[in-house]
Amino acid sequence: MTMRTSPNFVTGNQRELRNSAAIQTATDFEQTASNQTAKLDPGRTTSPDPLWTAKESAAFLGLSLPTFWRRVADRTFPPPVKLGNLSRWPRSEIIAAIEKAKAARYAA
Repeated sequence: MTMRTSPNFVTGNQRELRNSAAIQTATDFEQTASNQTAKLDPGRTTSPDPLWTAKESAAFLGLSLPTFWRRVADRTFPPPVKLGNLSRWPRSEIIAAIEKAKAARYAA
């Protein structure tokens, strides 16, 4: 009697090969993205500024989500970068708003 295996059956070696191929593909993608960034800005040595959601920004600031949006509306914090229907804030802009508030507290 011969054993039939399904076409989706994967042996241990095949699984290891698939995993190593996936890791290599991810590494290649990261290197390609890094090279493309370097071509756009040869002086850049760090990763791009991460974009935060409203929830992440509010959590970083210790604010509720409605309060964060009120502060965006009154221009205490910068308006979002719109990516389609997504709203995101560069981390550097949130930190710059904090630094601006720190400088303004003694200027008045």
